[in-house]
Amino acid sequence: MVAMKTANKTQTKGSEMQTTDDFSFNLLDNPWLPVVTLKGEKEFLSVNEFLNKAHEFERFDFPLPGLETAVIRFFVALVHIVGAPETLKDWENSLLAGKFDKKFSKDLNEQYYDKFDLFSKTEPFMQEKKIDEKFIKPLSKLIDEFPSGNNSVHFATKELKSNITKDVIGVAPAIAATLILYSQMTPRSGLGGFLSGVINAKTPYYILLQGKNLFESITLNVLHNQGLQSIADNATIGIPKDGWIKIFKGNVLPNKIRIQDGLLWSSRIIKLIPQKVADLECSISGRKSSILIRKIFYSPQQAQVTARWEDPFNGLNQIKNEVKKISPNGKNLPAWKDYPAFIFSERNEEKKSSILRPKILERVLNSKQRQKFSIKLFVFGVSTKQDKVFQASEYTFPFNPNFIESEEIKTVIKYFVVETSQFESVLKTALIKSLIKKSDNLNGDRKRKVISNITNLFQSAYWYEIGSNFEESLNRLSDKEDSNLILIEWREMLAEHVRKAFRNHTEKLIANPKNLKQYENGRKYLERMIYAKLLFHKKNKENK
Repeated sequence: MVAMKTANKTQTKGSEMQTTDDFSFNLLDNPWLPVVTLKGEKEFLSVNEFLNKAHEFERFDFPLPGLETAVIRFFVALVHIVGAPETLKDWENSLLAGKFDKKFSKDLNEQYYDKFDLFSKTEPFMQEKKIDEKFIKPLSKLIDEFPSGNNSVHFATKELKSNITKDVIGVAPAIAATLILYSQMTPRSGLGGFLSGVINAKTPYYILLQGKNLFESITLNVLHNQGLQSIADNATIGIPKDGWIKIFKGNVLPNKIRIQDGLLWSSRIIKLIPQKVADLECSISGRKSSILIRKIFYSPQQAQVTARWEDPFNGLNQIKNEVKKISPNGKNLPAWKDYPAFIFSERNEEKKSSILRPKILERVLNSKQRQKFSIKLFVFGVSTKQDKVFQASEYTFPFNPNFIESEEIKTVIKYFVVETSQFESVLKTALIKSLIKKSDNLNGDRKRKVISNITNLFQSAYWYEIGSNFEESLNRLSDKEDSNLILIEWREMLAEHVRKAFRNHTEKLIANPKNLKQYENGRKYLERMIYAKLLFHKKNKENK
């Protein structure tokens, strides 16, 4: 089916704006979900079509990072809206069933059909009916990958910025729906003086569980009601109850916010402004559409949570009872460096600090059926600066309950990250010894700037390049290979990698004989550290 449109006269009533056309795009009936089947084939489906065959699809196929995370959270919320499993046993049985019960789709259609129309005049999907017209913004406000307004964190030519201002960028209703869902879980910049819009005013990682098909990937992330009630005892989440999401205003206590309300929290007040066009291409998907959205109503949030709401997909980093976000804020580094924080819970009494894994992971560990499912971690994170997203990424990582239950494997995984981090510092020191001469007599500020530039030369690439080795090592640990052998091979890999990184950034020195002495200062320091920290097993073997 396609978006429907019926003619109507232009009307203006108060702050409610109506166009000369009435539009309709109901997500239950109209295709907006791109999926990839287990056989590698692509399909484009409505919610009803998807629910009937979710077990046949490997993954979603959205064009931008973060959209898959947002849509999975949306389907989890739908399960809670209709009615989540009551007990852990009920949840296990729903997962073992292998596909969605037809009653789920039937209840959605019978009880909430009108809630899914993007352009409804009475209850537009995840939008406000009325809004102050002074807050009309370009649609690009919802797309982190495009520069918009004062979002200067992106490079954009003058021509591109001008085109955005002229509203050249337009998206089809199918993409607009996903952008609304994405905006609910990410910081929204602009509108000076207002908070980021994320429910906890933080920018977290979202850590989801991924199964072998989309039915499992959704159901694995559904919390049973009794599990939610245990969280509710701490007054951090509302008592489980089915029903459509609530729109809050003013200051809100976390125990008033049910799971579906929190997952679909309105970070900004948004309303789409559709336009009829002559089958133009969507700027994001490339699909042709007779309706495009180029402008939106976009105004500040109308509600704020008074304390932290317990998002089941967030970990928690807490120091002296103050919540710290587990996030790559301001860092252009991959998520794997934070992998131990995703899965391990720890308490440091001396520092009065604690790291807690997400509730969704705790529940799987409590299930006796966990070994029957092939589970991975699906992680979404953003790098931000002043609530402007300059990088959004989705990652998939291997996971096995043994990673948490085996102290030996837990130590090995931590070692992977700790040693990589330590040798980032070692590599920086080696480069400083080679690239900064004592005779340069740099003052404090100048030296700090030079050192910062040296770090930026290798830091991001250093972590990204090792990432594939990290995932391979996790897979081997999951297959129960010898952890000591994996650890030794990791040390050897890391030793070779830091040597290569050092050579890449000092090759110009080698070309000039005058710099060889300075070059050797850094190289010898690096080799001493490599043999002391990474290759000591070889040295011990040679001594024997």
